[in-house]
Amino acid sequence: MVTVKDAMNDVEDRKLMKGLIGLYERWLDEKEYEDIDDYLDVVKQSRPNAFKMNKRPFGYDQKCGDGVVRIGFRLKGNRIEVSSEKL
Repeated sequence: MVTVKDAMNDVEDRKLMKGLIGLYERWLDEKEYEDIDDYLDVVKQSRPNAFKMNKRPFGYDQKCGDGVVRIGFRLKGNRIEVSSEKL
């Protein structure tokens, strides 16, 4: 299982974040029609230890060997910011 530090460093992995940012962009377009919890299955394809989706900020909580990390996505002007936080 990954560590909290490893999970927090995921925000620097462009390939991983590209797919998750695409998911966030979809949520921005479809949030009135789709259930946020349905997104968990997609997140789990790349982050198998993800266990909870969040609306604000959009993102997920992930279990790690030494704790839990929240990864979040936020629209800031015309760009998307990615954050990580130990819970």
